[in-house]
Amino acid sequence: LMLMDGMIEVLPDNEELLIAAAQGYSSFASTFVEDQDKEYAKQLLWKGKQYALRSLERRGFKEPLQRSFDDFKEGLKSLGKKDVPYLFWSATCWANWISLNLDSVEAVSELPKVELMMRTVLEIDEGFYYGGPHLFMGIWYASRPKIAGGDLQKAKGHFLKSLELGQGKFLMAYVYYAHFYAKQSLDKELFISTLQKVLEAPADIAPNLTLLNTVARERAKALLNRVEEYFE
Repeated sequence: LMLMDGMIEVLPDNEELLIAAAQGYSSFASTFVEDQDKEYAKQLLWKGKQYALRSLERRGFKEPLQRSFDDFKEGLKSLGKKDVPYLFWSATCWANWISLNLDSVEAVSELPKVELMMRTVLEIDEGFYYGGPHLFMGIWYASRPKIAGGDLQKAKGHFLKSLELGQGKFLMAYVYYAHFYAKQSLDKELFISTLQKVLEAPADIAPNLTLLNTVARERAKALLNRVEEYFE
């Protein structure tokens, strides 16, 4: 990450470098830091968000933060398939930052823009990053109360579609399905069987995901150790 920072100082307008750094900061914070040090994670996620939004601006989507919602929505119509990685990772980084700043009215007010970005990705390329847009929407619907648009049935549909499109390679998807859907719906059998799939799959099922899949296996073990706590 420090190396990326240095490269961005030299090449501040390189959109590919910006989005790679955004993805790196967000993934590192969410995977390795958030559980131990939320304040530090907030700093990392803020930086990831800034890099992501800068990459969008380099793609021609100007002032994403300042735009009104209607103007934001209209602007998204000009983006296409080549812009999907920038939209997907920007929405992901932005959402991760908001999730640690729910006590901020300003941060929460940005959620509609994030949702709109991911719905745009869903329409253009639902299979991007192992069904990532569906995984995002599954978490989105499962983690919100009904009064705020939460819907476990919609969440389930998105999770299952994500698993189908990802062909079982992105093991963290199973972890999220168990944690956000099976636990919420009080389905103990589904919770256990889903996490066992993670433990049975080799971490190197997709070489570029080995690190994340190794983390997924550790999280699956941790969740299985708390089965009785979750389903008393």
